[in-house]
Amino acid sequence: MLLRTRATSLLVAGAMLLTGCSGGSDEPSGSSGSGETEAGATTGEPDPPEVPGMIVLVSDADFADTVDRLEGAIGDIGTVTATVDHADAAEGVGLDLDPTVLVIGSGADAATPILQQAQAAGLDLPQKYLVWEEDGVVYLGYNSVEWIAQQAGIGLRASSLDAVRFGSEAIASAATGADPVRDAQDPGDAVDETSVESDTGFDETVERLQAAFEDAGLRSPATVDHAAGARTVGAQLRSTTVTFAGDPETGTPLMQQQRTMALDLPLRFLVSEDADGTVSVTYPDMAGLAARHGVDDADAVAAVAEGQERLAAAATGNG
Repeated sequence: MLLRTRATSLLVAGAMLLTGCSGGSDEPSGSSGSGETEAGATTGEPDPPEVPGMIVLVSDADFADTVDRLEGAIGDIGTVTATVDHADAAEGVGLDLDPTVLVIGSGADAATPILQQAQAAGLDLPQKYLVWEEDGVVYLGYNSVEWIAQQAGIGLRASSLDAVRFGSEAIASAATGADPVRDAQDPGDAVDETSVESDTGFDETVERLQAAFEDAGLRSPATVDHAAGARTVGAQLRSTTVTFAGDPETGTPLMQQQRTMALDLPLRFLVSEDADGTVSVTYPDMAGLAARHGVDDADAVAAVAEGQERLAAAATGNG
């Protein structure tokens, strides 16, 4: 068994270089950096959470309309891969969660150049958009390209990031009616990613992973074949697939503590084949994700992390 944990390089210096300074007074309208939005400056009510590498906007519409507009905006330039209603899933297991929906989707033409540069970016692509309602205010949040680049080990100035950057801005603005956030964001600390080498080929590893989800009783809302997506835009990419899976009984308590945690749930696992033909299953460190969102339930986080390890082991033949 080969187990390796990758701590991607921190690119805060690059982000500060682009913004001029961190935490200054020139924060854009709707940014999570200052906790202020144009609406907040007028009403004094909205108070967007500050999460490293997450851009948060305040919507001018109600929750349902914001989700509808979001799905429509994604569909206009790409594909809605999945819509995960976390509140509905929580209710299904007897738990309460205020309106919280994750919409996954983007265009292969935007994602493929990044994936060609770093397959690890497949863990954070397609883009994910979180819509939630809190104290009567509807928020929309998504990962900044600075966060995606940091996790994948890509330089902030890489031109491959532009399509995702501008596409995400346009989608979020269309969904919320807010001005797009165009200034670079501080991604904070990188979250470690663990890769486990498989003892078999790519296809069988993917099949094992899916079987492990079923055996564990997990729901899998989406599997994205990044290589197939690349072919649709006339590009080549080594075998790369990301699969989402979750359990509302273990995930809901984390989201109840901090709703933005829903941006990183369901769990996601990347199966990739490198240039040497080695197949690996990669997943983000749950403790790191929890710290990113300010979740401090150590027992709940540990339970999810143990589940990640078991699933990866089953998929790679290391169980």
